[in-house]
Amino acid sequence: MGNIFINFIIEADWGSLEIADIIIVLLIVLFVFSLFTIIIRTVFRVIQAFLGFFIPEEDEVITEENSEDITSSPKKQFKPFRKKPLIYWGADLPYKLNKSLLTDRESEFFKILEPIVNKYGFRVKSKVRMADVINLTLDESQKNYWKYFKEISQKHFDFCICDPISLAPVMIIELDDKSHESEKAKKSDRIKNIICNHIGLKLLRITLIDAIHIEKHFVSKFKIPCTNCGGIYMIRTNSKTDELFGGCSNFQETKCNAPTISMDEVKLRIAQLA
Repeated sequence: MGNIFINFIIEADWGSLEIADIIIVLLIVLFVFSLFTIIIRTVFRVIQAFLGFFIPEEDEVITEENSEDITSSPKKQFKPFRKKPLIYWGADLPYKLNKSLLTDRESEFFKILEPIVNKYGFRVKSKVRMADVINLTLDESQKNYWKYFKEISQKHFDFCICDPISLAPVMIIELDDKSHESEKAKKSDRIKNIICNHIGLKLLRITLIDAIHIEKHFVSKFKIPCTNCGGIYMIRTNSKTDELFGGCSNFQETKCNAPTISMDEVKLRIAQLA
């Protein structure tokens, strides 16, 4: 049939045909092509069914408990015209369990960060989605809602410091490395910086994994005010005893003579500010 039709197309005197005749021929061509496609697909599906290819009903939820009953049912075993779901019980899926939520570098950082954060009365959560920390002031029906939501729904914060009771976000800590040097990462970091600044959420970026370095920068974000000169208390290290203490940031510049404070006092003042 195919050869007869092709010979007809080749040998036909197209110059002598009217427009109406050409249209009819084209419609016939389209019909023959559609019919051929349907026949091929039907044959393929029938072969698929006879090979025992099991495809569950589209509206049928397969669970671990009922999977054996469904696959053994003669009425449901052959569904040649049903589309096979991507994920179902017994499927060979390309997934595996991660060894940790964190990378090796993030794990090293977390082990140092957690006791520091706990010391000041907070809790730390890792890999927190931005949309779980930040909400929109727009309603879903309002213009640009989904545009703004997209900026926070597909990004996460490395670490979120929270209140131990309410889990209210107190500070965001981002562990920066070479991966943040790409243009895509820079854009993402810039968006995080702008949004956190806009909503008044503290954001600390750390590159050096060192306990004293992390604690000093963590405390500095709370901006404990100096009642003497208006500066802020920073964590300093006693050169003789290596002990930490709080001292005014203007001590060297303006010779502020505000008394130093102990780390216990630093914790009390942070608790008042948080």
